[in-house]
Amino acid sequence: MTTVYKLTSADGRSNDDRRWGPGATYTAAGDEDPDDPGWIPAYTHALLAVLLNPVHADYHSPCLWLAEAVIRVEHCGLGVGCTSLTTLERMPLPLARAESMAREALARRNAAWVAEETIDAARAAGDLGRPLPLTEIAAWACGAAA
Repeated sequence: MTTVYKLTSADGRSNDDRRWGPGATYTAAGDEDPDDPGWIPAYTHALLAVLLNPVHADYHSPCLWLAEAVIRVEHCGLGVGCTSLTTLERMPLPLARAESMAREALARRNAAWVAEETIDAARAAGDLGRPLPLTEIAAWACGAAA
């Protein structure tokens, strides 16, 4: 089993209508296509889970779970497909600085580096140097990278 992070809605439901909570375990067949519902999606890092929420599950009030899983497929470093996953405990959503999250978001979009203009624009908008919820940072970073 590998430590992963599962994102759900505030009431513990995933988009496939599974109900997650402490000790909840689900299994999946692991179909050939990683985008099919035969996988249980998860993330290898808590920051990735929250950062990618707007483009993956799009939970408006996400809940983050520490979990253990059997990983069978990786999605280009953006997430994993599991055939078994057990949620262990609820975790607080991580906070980070906008500048570091903008760099991470752009790196995850296959950018080798972040253009200084992007960081300068964030600095001018007052979005650097203050802690923000990652849901806000992800929306900003994805828009800045477009």
